Amino acid sequence: MLPVMNRTLTPLRTLLLFVIGIGLALLLSGGAEASPLALSFAGADARHPDIVISAGNITHVVWEQDGGIWHRMQRNGVWTQPVQIVAEGEHPALAVAPTGDIVYLAWSQIFGGNFEVFSSRWNGSAWSAGQNVSSNDGGSATPTIAVAASGDVHLLWSDTSPGVPTIYHAVSTDGLVWPTATPLTDAHGVNPTAVFADDGTLYVAWQYRASFAEKNRIWTSSLQGSWQTPAPLTDGSTHALAPRLAANPTRTLLTWQEGDLVHLAVRHKGVWQILRSESGQEPAVSLPDSGFTYWAWADGKGLQARYWYGGSWSNALRWAKNPYGSGDPALAAHGSKVYEVWAENDGQNWRVTFDVITLGNLYMPIMLK
Repeated sequence: MLPVMNRTLTPLRTLLLFVIGIGLALLLSGGAEASPLALSFAGADARHPDIVISAGNITHVVWEQDGGIWHRMQRNGVWTQPVQIVAEGEHPALAVAPTGDIVYLAWSQIFGGNFEVFSSRWNGSAWSAGQNVSSNDGGSATPTIAVAASGDVHLLWSDTSPGVPTIYHAVSTDGLVWPTATPLTDAHGVNPTAVFADDGTLYVAWQYRASFAEKNRIWTSSLQGSWQTPAPLTDGSTHALAPRLAANPTRTLLTWQEGDLVHLAVRHKGVWQILRSESGQEPAVSLPDSGFTYWAWADGKGLQARYWYGGSWSNALRWAKNPYGSGDPALAAHGSKVYEVWAENDGQNWRVTFDVITLGNLYMPIMLK
């Protein structure tokens, strides 16, 4: 793990390597800020946070609390106060534009007697008025957003307008004006997740349970010119839930929960190949620019994570250990840092909590003369 240029080690040099190794291990295990920050206000449950890092290293976090959607941002190390940007809404989802402090938000809320999917855009200083993107007679929920390198904003959600939950897709050039949405053929299910790979392919995954007699399965599709026929990823022998995608120029990853396990898979030669499995639920994954993969999940006692670098996995790292429970992890990566938000129970309410860990300085060549 630590390259050494001189293979002949004196006892002093051996001790030096040992001390440096211990220091790096401590840096990783305690790499997050010493005191994680509670972002939400006390007195009401705060759940389902999401986080993105926009250009200029500006952190945006949203969550649902007290019936609405709330927002905080960190610029130049200073956090704004919590602001309610949607009076009524749930399951917020964020994405960022390729340039500038432009952020896209989607959520679902009751409008006209049923759930609709709405969107808004942060222009660097304020949120635009919410736009009803779904606008139909069905129930529309669990939105996700992915932004192409061109800047086009792709919004997907689950909609019951066809009579069965179906994945719908809409595209906007600016996140403000939305043409009519279209359903994906034979893509039945809920809880979609989407990401653009470096080659421009839009990957989508979701979960679907055809009947109460069957188990939830993870399904996938992709868009590159046209939508590919949806294909099942899991066999239906065990409930499979909560898919989450991440991508960078070298890897496209998919993580999900299946029974008592969480799995992490990579897209390789046209198929998904499982890299690792762990006991847990509610997985999340991010890909920092420094060549790391950072994978986190809940385990009933708090949250755990592993990082991958240089062809091997780290030991499990414990964070957000809480006797009252922790969950809803969401991750964002910028440079060599991973930004983490989650919901943590303080014994009375769930609080949205933030922390950050720096990975890029954990590996360095050591030259001994």
